[in-house]
Formats: sequence, C-alpha cells, structure tokens
Amino acid sequence: MSKKLSKHSSLQNKRKNHDFLREEKSIAPSPLEKNKLLWVIVSLVFLFVLYVRIRLLSTPLERDEGEYAYMGQLLLKGIIPFKEAYNMKFPGTSMMYAVIMFIFGQNTVGIHTGLLLINAGSAFFLYLLYKRWTNSNSKAIIASSVFAILAINPAVLGFAAHATHFVLFFSLAGLVMLYRAFSPSKLLHYTFSGLMFGFAVLMKQPAVFFVLFGIILIARQYFNKSFKTKDLTKYSTVFITELLIPLILLVIILKIGGTFDRFWFWTIQYGMQYISIASLHQGIELFRLTFINIFSQSYLFWILAAAGLFLLAINNLRKYGVIEIILFFAFSFMSIVPGLYFRKHYFIMLLPSVSILVVEGLFNLKNKIKLKSYSDNILIMAFAAIMLWTIISNSPYYLSDSPELVVKKIYGANPFNESIPISEFIESHTNPDDRIQVLGSEPQIYFYSHRMAASGYIYMYGLMESQKFSSLMQQELINDLARINPKIIIFCHIKDSWLVQSKSDEHLQNWSNYFINKYYNLVGVVDIGEETKYKWMDDAVSYQPVSQNFIYVLERKR
Repeated sequence: MSKKLSKHSSLQNKRKNHDFLREEKSIAPSPLEKNKLLWVIVSLVFLFVLYVRIRLLSTPLERDEGEYAYMGQLLLKGIIPFKEAYNMKFPGTSMMYAVIMFIFGQNTVGIHTGLLLINAGSAFFLYLLYKRWTNSNSKAIIASSVFAILAINPAVLGFAAHATHFVLFFSLAGLVMLYRAFSPSKLLHYTFSGLMFGFAVLMKQPAVFFVLFGIILIARQYFNKSFKTKDLTKYSTVFITELLIPLILLVIILKIGGTFDRFWFWTIQYGMQYISIASLHQGIELFRLTFINIFSQSYLFWILAAAGLFLLAINNLRKYGVIEIILFFAFSFMSIVPGLYFRKHYFIMLLPSVSILVVEGLFNLKNKIKLKSYSDNILIMAFAAIMLWTIISNSPYYLSDSPELVVKKIYGANPFNESIPISEFIESHTNPDDRIQVLGSEPQIYFYSHRMAASGYIYMYGLMESQKFSSLMQQELINDLARINPKIIIFCHIKDSWLVQSKSDEHLQNWSNYFINKYYNLVGVVDIGEETKYKWMDDAVSYQPVSQNFIYVLERKR
C-alpha cells in the first residue's frame, strides 16, 4: 500500500511540474497558427533583416567594436587578456570576436557575419522561450520577428557588434536550457544552463541580472512544489557551479599569465569608480535623452509594449506565463541601469522582453475586437503595417545608405570611416613589430593596421574622468610611451575621443605636447569636415586644418 502511495505521490509531483511548465496543454491551438498570410509576412520580415545585415556587413567598426576586435586579434596571437590592452569589461566579448575572426577572417565583414549569426541565434532562442510561456507558435514567431527588426534599428546601433548582443545570445540560451531542465528535471540541462549564464556574465557584467532571473525561476519551481528541498539543493548547486566555471577558468588563466592584478584593478576597482561617477539626476537625464531618440524611431512598437505590460499586469484570467514575462522585463531593464549611462546599445538587452510585450499588446487588442471572425486578419494587417511603417520611416538606412554614410550620419565627426585610410598609411610606413599609440579613444586603428599599442591604455576616457585613479593611470601611460617610444603616434583632436571634463587632470595633455614636439615629425593630417581631407608627408607639414575635428599622424624622428 505504501509503495502505491509513494508511486501516486511521485506521479502527482511530475504532473504538477508539467502543469506549471505547460498549463497550455489544455489550450487548443489558435486558427492563427495555420494562417498562411501571417507566415508569409513573418518570413518577409526575416528575409528583409537578413538583407539589411548583409548589406551592412562592411560597415566600418566603431570604437567599441575596435576594442573587441583589437583584443581578439591579440588573443589570436596568443596574448592573454589584460597583458597588452586594458578595459573594465570582462574579456568574453573579445574572446567571441577571436572565435568569429578565426572562422570568418580579421575584417569588418567577418565580424559582422558573426553578429548576423549571433543575432539570428538570439531570435531563435527568444522564439523557444516565449513559446514555453504561451504554447503559441504564432505569438512566438511574431515576437522573434519584432526582435529581429528592433535589434537592427540604428537607434540602438544594432548594426554594430556590441557586447550586449552576445550577452543576449547566452542569456536567452541559458533560459531555454533552464526550462528544459524543469520538464522533467534533468541535471544535464541545469549544467548547460549554468554554463550559458556563466558565458553571458563573461561577455559583460550586467548579464548578472539575467542570472538572477534564472535563479528566481528555479526558486519558483521549488515553491510551486515541483521538486523537494533535496532536489533544490542538488539542482542549485549544479547550476551555480557551472555558472562560476567560466569565471574560475578565466581567473586561473590570468593568474598563470600574471595579469590577474591588472584584471582586478580594471574590472573591480576602476569599475566601481566608473559606475559611481554619474549622479541620479544625470542618469535620469541621460535615460530621457536616449529613450526619446530610440522611441522616436519605433514608437508604435514601444506604445504597444507599454499597453502589453499594463494589460498583462491587470489580467486576472490568464495564469501561466504572466509573472515570467513581467519579471523578464524587470530584470532586462535592470541590466541597462548600472552606471546610469544609458547608452543606446545598452537598450539591446531590453529588446527581447519589449518584443514579447509588443505581441502581448497586439493580442490583447485583438481580443477586444468585436468582429471575431476578422480579428486574426486585422491583427496580421496591423502587424504588417507597423513593420512597413518602421522600414519606410527610416528607408535610407535600411535600403540605400552606404555603410560609410550610415556611420557618418550616426557618429558625425567620430573618425570611424577615417580609421581605415589612417591604418593603411601606418601599415605601409611601419614594420609588423613596430609599436604605435593612439592618443585618443580609437582602438580600431590598432586592429586595422595590425600594429600593437605601445601601452595597454587604448582609451583616454578613464584618464579624463573625475575619479581617484585618473592621475595614476595617466602616469602609467606616460611611462609606457617614454620607455617604448612608439614609431607612430596618432593624436586625435576630437572631443568625443577624449571627453575632457572640467575637473580632468591636464597633466597627460601637457606632457604629450612636449613629448610630440621634441621627438616626432608630422607626417599626416586628417581633417574631418563635411568631406574628409587627407594630407600625407610633405603636404601635411604645410596644411592647416579648417575643421574643429582633426587627427595628426606623427612619426618618430630618426
């Protein structure tokens, strides 16, 4: 009798587990699932996104991409992280760049081909995740297509291979694996889920908020009595252990390679200084300015998402998936908050949850349409109209602007187009083992020229910030330059390449003027106006820049 009761209890637990995960079993498939028009429109959206991404494969790298590409290039040379280049981010994205460049080549096309595949993977994982929450193919595929179009929007710099794309890929993969672990409970899936989340954190630290979401999902399984306390201990231990493995391996590599102290300084000590610089008031203003720009380019999506969030929160009838979707949005939003900088590409981490809320908004409005027999077609046409409006409202970007023009329109005087000819000049006037130094924040020049920096300081931003390490960092850069005497110095007279503040330490700039005048000759001027002018060698010596933004290329005196 006791064996029968035990068996009955076990079956009940399994049933509860499946009910929690798949309450949708009792839901009959919607006629929308078989609507051919919907699948045609969704297919066209994906094909259009593929076309745009292929068209923009050769887009010149901006400085974040340049940083990852240069660090990835160093990795391919066998140089471990934080030995020859420093940054406050964990080195996961640079490692992904190294993998991508190993497969597709060390060039912009190769890097953006990798982004195309990563973005497609994120869209696929979003489809699987949302389908888990709704048991609806139609909802899931619409959300996936909305994400695809939002993720390439210029307002979030979606054409550039930022770390946020890689955070999403691994976080969404981790969530999908976690749900597979729940039904039925499988240690192997907890293992893979933990690893995926660990890789996500390795890409960039804010991924920790997606990890917290995953932990809450595990805890919710326990409180819903899907498994016992001993199972919670077992599954959580496996999940957290696997989560930590990528970081533990990184620390071991850095310890053996002798760069752990540098890693700790940049990612923890300086990182804490960096996220404490902006005040709450400044953060709110930065959010307002950034969001207004993003909202203006896709406001129909954002309005629908807001409606979806509101209607979801007040829906008392639907039980399954509501809390998960709301929590997913909340933790996605928290991932863009650290530091209060709210840069455009940070919002990429918010897009999967926004895409889900867009669909929730669409379907809630559909359910309120009185003409039930036409509601599916009305929804499809509304979806198609929003997609079409999004494309038409920014058609030059999507359809006609060259990659170089896209960069010029979005980044203005930042020298991302100009970095390519500058690098070609440097490569033709130096040997492969010559060191160069960019006095500015343009690490893409190191990547394009295939030349190593004289110092690990590949950005000037941290040195100009009002933080306690800035003077020490400036002196380290000065010591590096005085010791190595780079063959070429590229001095960027561009505001956005330095971001000098009213309280910035001016020691580096004063010293660099003395150092350059004493030891270097002018061999190139890049004058960045409406049309960039390039002057080399003798022509550069007599040329006076006419714009406020220009670059001097200087060669060490013989």
